[in-house]
Amino acid sequence: MSDREPVADTGLSSPGAAPDQGAEAPQAPASSGTGPQALKDAAQARRRGGSRWRRWATALLVVAVLVGGALAGLAKAESVVRARLEQEVLRALPGLSADAVVDPGEDYLLPQVWHGQVEALSLWASSLRLPLAGRQGQEGLPEEVTLQALSVHAQGLDVRSPHNVASLRVEGTLSWDEVTVLAGAYLESRRDSLPGGVVPQIQVGPGEMDRTRATTSVLGTELSAEVETTVSGTGDLVLTLSQVSAGEGPLAGSLSAEDGADLLELAGVPTTVTAIRGQDLPAGLRLVGVAPSEAGMVLDLAGQDLDLGALR
Repeated sequence: MSDREPVADTGLSSPGAAPDQGAEAPQAPASSGTGPQALKDAAQARRRGGSRWRRWATALLVVAVLVGGALAGLAKAESVVRARLEQEVLRALPGLSADAVVDPGEDYLLPQVWHGQVEALSLWASSLRLPLAGRQGQEGLPEEVTLQALSVHAQGLDVRSPHNVASLRVEGTLSWDEVTVLAGAYLESRRDSLPGGVVPQIQVGPGEMDRTRATTSVLGTELSAEVETTVSGTGDLVLTLSQVSAGEGPLAGSLSAEDGADLLELAGVPTTVTAIRGQDLPAGLRLVGVAPSEAGMVLDLAGQDLDLGALR
C-alpha cells in the first residue's frame, strides 16, 4: 500500500458529476406585487368592483324612477278626486254664487273616497239662495231667501248621491231688505184681521248702539220701535217690538211707549212678528241662533242626517 494523503472535500463536484439527489431545488424569488401579473389581477378586481357598483346604481335609479312615478300618479289622482268632489258639491247646491270655494281640508281624499265618505268639508261663498220649502205655492210669501257672506261646514259627507251629511252647520246674513220683506209678508198673511184690510208698511234696519229698529207710519206720524230678535222653541225667527217712540208728525212728542205700542196694534202692526217659521226651512235644517249686524241678521243654522241637496 502506498501512503497517500486523503484529498480534502472542497464541496465542488467535478464536471459531469451527477447532482446530489437529496439536495433541495432552488426557490423562485417571490413576486414583489409590481409585476405584470399583479397589475393584471388588480385591474380585473377594479373592473369587477366597478361592475357591481354600476349594477347597484342602476337598480337604485330604477327604484327611484318607479317611486317617483308612483308618487306623481298619486298626486295626480288626488288632484282629480278633489276637483271631482268640488264639482259634485257645486252641482248639489245650484243656489250658490259663482265665487263659491270648496275646501275638503289638507288630509288625503283618496282613502276617504275609497271608504265612501269625506270626513269634513268647508264651503264659502258670497251668497246662497236658500229655499223656504214650507212656503212653496203660498201666494204672497217669499219662497226663498238669500244668505250672504255664507259659510258651510259639513262632517261625514257621503261621496255617492244623494250626498247625505252626518252634521251640517250653515251661517249667513239676511240683509235688512230681506228682513223687511219677510216682516211685510207676515203682515200680509194677516190682512183679513187688519183694520179695514189695510196692510201697514214696516221697515226693519240697524239702530243705534247695535240695536235693531222697526219703523212705520201711523196717522201721518212715524213710529219707531226697538226690535229684539230671538229663536223660538220651534225654530222660528221672531221679531219682538218694544220701546215705541213717535217721530215727526201730528202725534210727535205726545205718545208714551205704552200709547205707541197700542197705536201699533190699532194700525195692524203686532208687537210680535214671525219672519221665518221653522217649518219653512229645508227638511233637517233648524235655526239655532241669530244676531244683528250692520249688514243684516246673521243666522246660524244646524242639521243632522240630512241631504246636502236640501239646501237647493
